[in-house]
Amino acid sequence: MKERLILVGNKPAYRAGLHVIVDSFDYVLRISRMNNLGVTGNRIDGIYLEANDIFKYVFKGGENKNEIKRAKNIFMH
Repeated sequence: MKERLILVGNKPAYRAGLHVIVDSFDYVLRISRMNNLGVTGNRIDGIYLEANDIFKYVFKGGENKNEIKRAKNIFMH
């Protein structure tokens, strides 16, 4: 059976109902700080992080650091 994957970036998202569309995918991979979480759905199957000094010390893990912890897979650079 084919599964559908969506990659969710950090650009502002203004499309009505986008959260429903994103959460309907079989696998949701998010990028970095996930500053559109909620607007682009809440599902997190995987996240790609660049754990550099800015992410660690300036953003201190970002405003969604608790949501990062619930990701099924974390990919780091």
